[in-house]
Amino acid sequence: DEYTAVWRDNDRTALAGDRVIELSESIPMADGGESHWATYKFPFRDAAGRRFLAGIGLDVTEKRRVEDALRASEAKFRGVVDRLAEGVFVIDAGTRAIVDANAAILDMLGYTAAEFTALAVADLVAGESP
Repeated sequence: DEYTAVWRDNDRTALAGDRVIELSESIPMADGGESHWATYKFPFRDAAGRRFLAGIGLDVTEKRRVEDALRASEAKFRGVVDRLAEGVFVIDAGTRAIVDANAAILDMLGYTAAEFTALAVADLVAGESP
């Protein structure tokens, strides 16, 4: 099957080299889904000089699920904010830097995204000098 072919190719690549390779591999599950693994494979020789493949695998299925959910949530947020007629910008609470802005605020104030995120918040407050 396709999983076996990928694993075999990855194993051959690791055996052909002389260093650790880091891979992302998937394994089919009984429920039809996949589990995802961060794998580290490397060749080694035993005392007799025979070459073997060694490796370590870490199950990153849950991490990947959370990352996918976060990406979907961010895309949904971005879609809503970008369609607003009201100007919206985001400030990093720790640094107080402007980190993002929607098209409406950029159009209202005449900045590009790069110009706007280079501003300090004080630059946007009337009556204060930067």
